[in-house]
Amino acid sequence: MGEVSRSGRLVQFIREIADSTPSTDHRTNVSSVERVRRVHVVGVGGPGMSAVATVLAEMGHIVTGSDIRRTPVMEQLEDAGVTVHLGHSPGHVNGVDSVVYSTAIPQDNIELVAARTAGVEVIHRGDMLGRICAEARSIGVAGTHGKTTTSALLLRILDDAGREPSYVIGAEVSDTGRGAQWTGGDLLIVEADESDGTHDKLPLSGVILTNIDVDHLDHFGSLDGLVESFDAFISRVRGPKVVCLDDENIRRLTAVAVADSTVVTYGTDGTADFVVSDVKVDDHGTSFTVTNKSSSVVVALPLFGRHNALNATGAIALATTLGVSLDEAAESVAGFGGVDRRFVECGNASGVTFVDDYAHVPTEIAAVLTAASDRYTQRGRLVAVFQPNRYHRIAAMSHEYATCFAGADVVVVTDIYASGTTPIPGVTGRLVADAVRPHHPSHSVHYVESRRELPRLVAELLRSGDVVVSMGCGDIETFPHETMTELGVRALKSWCDERSISAVLDAPVGSLTTYRVGGTARLLVTPRNIDDVRALAGHLPASLPVYVMGNGSNTLVSDRGFDGVVVRAPDAASSGDDLDIEYTVEAGRCVATVEAGMKLPVFARRTVADGWCGAEWMVGVPGTMGGAVRMNAGGHGSDMAASVIEVEVIDLVSGNVAWIPATDIGFTFRHSALDDAHYVSRVRVSLRASASASHSCAEELSGIVSWRREHQPGGQNAGSVFVNPGDGDRSAGALIDSLGLRGWGRGSATVSERHANFIQSEQGGSADDVLAVMRHVQETVRAERGILLRSEIRLLGFSDDDARQFSRRDSYELDDDDLNEARARLLRHL
Repeated sequence: MGEVSRSGRLVQFIREIADSTPSTDHRTNVSSVERVRRVHVVGVGGPGMSAVATVLAEMGHIVTGSDIRRTPVMEQLEDAGVTVHLGHSPGHVNGVDSVVYSTAIPQDNIELVAARTAGVEVIHRGDMLGRICAEARSIGVAGTHGKTTTSALLLRILDDAGREPSYVIGAEVSDTGRGAQWTGGDLLIVEADESDGTHDKLPLSGVILTNIDVDHLDHFGSLDGLVESFDAFISRVRGPKVVCLDDENIRRLTAVAVADSTVVTYGTDGTADFVVSDVKVDDHGTSFTVTNKSSSVVVALPLFGRHNALNATGAIALATTLGVSLDEAAESVAGFGGVDRRFVECGNASGVTFVDDYAHVPTEIAAVLTAASDRYTQRGRLVAVFQPNRYHRIAAMSHEYATCFAGADVVVVTDIYASGTTPIPGVTGRLVADAVRPHHPSHSVHYVESRRELPRLVAELLRSGDVVVSMGCGDIETFPHETMTELGVRALKSWCDERSISAVLDAPVGSLTTYRVGGTARLLVTPRNIDDVRALAGHLPASLPVYVMGNGSNTLVSDRGFDGVVVRAPDAASSGDDLDIEYTVEAGRCVATVEAGMKLPVFARRTVADGWCGAEWMVGVPGTMGGAVRMNAGGHGSDMAASVIEVEVIDLVSGNVAWIPATDIGFTFRHSALDDAHYVSRVRVSLRASASASHSCAEELSGIVSWRREHQPGGQNAGSVFVNPGDGDRSAGALIDSLGLRGWGRGSATVSERHANFIQSEQGGSADDVLAVMRHVQETVRAERGILLRSEIRLLGFSDDDARQFSRRDSYELDDDDLNEARARLLRHL
């Protein structure tokens, strides 16, 4: 489905909205979005709120949003025209017409308070979604389970049929790469979430109801209350009501019981309007037959499980009420690309297969484990790893989980993911484990309280041939990658131990950097020499996070550490004085070849002492020759790109070794196309001679040392933190200085009084404090000068969101196409 511009049909549609009389539904208190408005969305980085912001912006409204940190969806928001603010501020709501919030946002949020004080409308996400639904013929997908998958399947069918529906879905849809879009078409597909009563606020012209199961009792009080809510909800829908007849609670609904003529049923029950039969699961997905009164079709669905056959049939049934034929719908379903976190095969490590799913209540868990058993018939044990969600949910229904893990051979439960709920004394994930244990051999049920320790403890349980299915709707989604990493780390340590190469688990690495702060690496490998590096290459799995560290002069390690492998360059702990420099002289031109572990100041002094010029600028730059190539270090009017002729690179994953010319390294300002698996082993640089070379170069070198002592601070820092902006008008340091930020600090970290682009850390300090100062400087410069500073510092072990906030991927001269082309040139050598 393509992007829609703000011209042509969409502009015409917006004008029609502006000229129309606002529509109102007295039962839902929905007022249409009748004119171009200025809307601010609080918590815009979340999936639900980002979807609302995206659709409002694509409808033509002026949308801003705020969140406490950058998330992956923010790039899509900015592409849609949303202005995103990091951090909350009362100033963000100045001049807006409406402020949108979700149930997860506390009522004392400073932006909500400021909006109410100023008399600005403050509106819940569900109410705004209701207004959006009023602008199209809206089809809701409701039910306790399966909403997201069914919504995405319906989207695929209607889009293939040329209907170009808009959509608001609770996860990224693989077919479109996003979870929301406004196309300006006459149809809107919306996930009608019941968790906070949003489904009651949506004016719908049709609905699919997948099931009704025990959940959200904090909102509804009881299962009966939940059923009554859905009964009232479905009675308000003006149009087709497609419901799953297999669900006993759906059969209790008034419209179903009295055979409302607008009700269309589906399921394995032979009395349904759309009957599902002959369900089979194989390596390619699930096949089944759908039969209605007039025809029958075999459906090949690239998803696993009987529950997904029902989800697909619900989407097919609704699509037929809109004029799509049964055959056309089945053909579309066969090409479905899936939805994020719905039975996603994540990979294989040490013979163990990993699957991730969003399932978090008993019925979903049982369905996913059944699908896994059907999918992986030739396997070892089925290992279920579960993260419970919300304290009040577990307090009310922990006993309901007792039998849903019956399909698993091993069950591991970790502690509760809060999802914004308040802890309840005595309510932990242990309640779930205790409920499950009587139904399994006691040794096969494990409770791991610490989420951080979960990958390590599960890795100890695993055997080759096992299938691990991790489930939950919290941060368990990162578990498969973490555990595959852990298995890779263990295998690599065994390999190193066999060859007497130092490999230390949970080794301090923050202390090895020039900041001297930060935590451990899961594995620190320290080769004795370059021969060890060559032997190591090819034995690191591609999925294993790896980081090559030299002097650590451009690295900040998270206080929580790095769950990967750090390979420390030989001689990185020394100056490299004992390393040889090999000179080749031809026609007055000198080429110096040196191992990458030599430190830049040592190389500068030794080459000058040997009568060669060209490396004097290096005396003021900390770090090793290899690290300097990777980041194109520079100073005093020169950089590695101006000096390097070629470099020898060892690919630690593939094991390939090649000399790569400087033209194919992808040098840009303080950057190169080398990635974390590329180990720079030797460097060749160009030097020059003159009649009085030794004297003049020595003077220049001495001057640089004096300048550095006068202008740059000593102590614990990483040199310049931020890259100079691409406009060339002023340096990053001058920008920071102009805003009076010298001396600004947080905890143990401070903007240097001597040089505003240096951030100092105290002995025994915190990497989090350094990052907090970096974030404050970046946000202040962006707010006051409109310039987004990016960092030279490599963040190790921090969250993807933190790394993305300071990344240079989309800044300055680092054009994606150019960078990809440079990487392609580099990889041709390896």
